[in-house]
Amino acid sequence: MTPGRGTPDMTRERESTTINVSTVDRQAYSESAAIIARAFENEPTVCAILRADPAVRTKRLASVFSIMMHTVEPRGWILQASKDDKPCGAAFMHPPGTYPIPVLSQLQIISKAVMRHGFQGLGRWIQLLNAYEKQHPKQLPHYYLELLGVLPEQQGRGIGSAMLRELVRRADTDEVGCYLETADPRNLPLYERFGFCIQAEENIIGVRVWFMWRSA
Repeated sequence: MTPGRGTPDMTRERESTTINVSTVDRQAYSESAAIIARAFENEPTVCAILRADPAVRTKRLASVFSIMMHTVEPRGWILQASKDDKPCGAAFMHPPGTYPIPVLSQLQIISKAVMRHGFQGLGRWIQLLNAYEKQHPKQLPHYYLELLGVLPEQQGRGIGSAMLRELVRRADTDEVGCYLETADPRNLPLYERFGFCIQAEENIIGVRVWFMWRSA
């Protein structure tokens, strides 16, 4: 059962606009995937993997993220942030004990992605995932934030913070840690404000990646 499904968290940003954050069901997965895809279209690892025009990257990302969400359900859960009843942010997370996902699910994601989009970038994608897996905490229970994105035109308005606040609230309630990776140095101050600390950094597929942990 997905934790807290349908339970909203209300946050006020600088503009005094209410940001609603809630866990969504599979009917909203494609919409959430499209939001994250737009946020990630120029993300460094994405650009290194998908060497194509931004519009092409965004379309492929939306497809692959949707495959991931539908395949991993119900082990993971997806948050969606809305402002004025319009979705503007989304996050894909794994509660304690649900990551790594089963090998069969991993193979299903890769095979579906290849069938839809071919082999372009597959080797670099697998290389990145393997490097991520080596750094991932193996013993301590934790929430894993795999993806978080806000529509480009809505960034800098407290939407990412609202989703992070919900993540750390759940982690604190369960008295467990949180973990994430980021390849965008601009994200580091935001995560650090929520208590994440850099545990390691590594050059992968020509991109600098930071691995961050927040203690219980």
